[in-house]
Amino acid sequence: MKCPKCGYEQPGTKVCESCGLIFERYRKNIELREQIRSAETVEYPQKGRGLMVGIGGALVAVLIVGGVAMFRNAGVAPAASVPTPVSVQVTPAGPAQVQPDTFSGRDIASQLEASVPPQNLVEKARNATVFIQTPWGVGSGFFIDDSGTILTNKHVVVLSDEEVAELGAEIQGMKKEASLRQAMIKSNKETYQKVVSGKARIVGNQLSVNELEERIKHDDEKMEEFLQVIADAEQKLDEMKFRPEISIVLADGSLLDGSVDRVSDEHDLALVSLYGDVYSPTIPAGNSGTLGQGDQLFTVGSPLGIRHVVTSGIFSGIVEVDGKEMLQTDAPINPGNSGGPLINGAGQVVGINTLKISGAQGLGFAIPIETALQEMVLGN
Repeated sequence: MKCPKCGYEQPGTKVCESCGLIFERYRKNIELREQIRSAETVEYPQKGRGLMVGIGGALVAVLIVGGVAMFRNAGVAPAASVPTPVSVQVTPAGPAQVQPDTFSGRDIASQLEASVPPQNLVEKARNATVFIQTPWGVGSGFFIDDSGTILTNKHVVVLSDEEVAELGAEIQGMKKEASLRQAMIKSNKETYQKVVSGKARIVGNQLSVNELEERIKHDDEKMEEFLQVIADAEQKLDEMKFRPEISIVLADGSLLDGSVDRVSDEHDLALVSLYGDVYSPTIPAGNSGTLGQGDQLFTVGSPLGIRHVVTSGIFSGIVEVDGKEMLQTDAPINPGNSGGPLINGAGQVVGINTLKISGAQGLGFAIPIETALQEMVLGN
């Protein structure tokens, strides 16, 4: 079989032996793209949803690595009225039934259906939401196809250049401190040698020879530990930059491994794939353009590390953040919710939770689902 991605010819029909492409996943992604392309193009309805946002300040997403808080600042521009962009109506069909004779991977959709059976449409969406753990923090995401592809925020799975630079500066500061400690230890050792050789003597309230010897031994041990901390920090930073460990936790607590497939250049979006051949639950895509102010919405995510929590609020309107349209809601969005789905009462995802205003209470933002699918699935 010839790999459609790299062109490698091989006898195997499941995974490319050259580039690692999973053929069935590739086929399903192509089908989804064609489905979106062939979908009817609609305009956002004119519903008179004027919105005046009387807020200012900065958007802050906090990421803590080893006790270091890193901030992203972005201005928020209020929208005088709701814009009416052209969007695609995305209504993917529900997951196809797994055929035991053709599928030999892990059926996590059926696994979740049995272990945490959904009682309503919101809980069904919960089963398709995942908790994401990385070396520097946590976040959420959700399956956008039945082959285990996860849509999440970029900042959840990738360190920004600014964050890498700030962590690098912290390590350089530790190295400077280590140099000062080493200089002090060297000075004490020289003093000790002068005393024991008779070239100098201890006077007044200075340490005795034995006490000075113990002090030097103690400082040497602590210096060795500190240098190891620095080495570990450098190794961890290297791993976070180039080989991030991404753990995916399902609604029933099952732990899986994943890797970053693609990140957006324009939005806070990324795609993550599970290792191995899987069949996953999905959340059907809704149309954010049909939302009216006051419509009830739900967030599914893992705020503050508490897994798979559901919160609710209303749709407040559309605002412009850094020149990009965002859905505003008062549904609580806390650290750990980032990347999770914002869903309507029909259990359809209408946005990806991503930001909240620093210092403001009850204001959350989400990237419209049409924007995410257009860029991350269609690739433009």
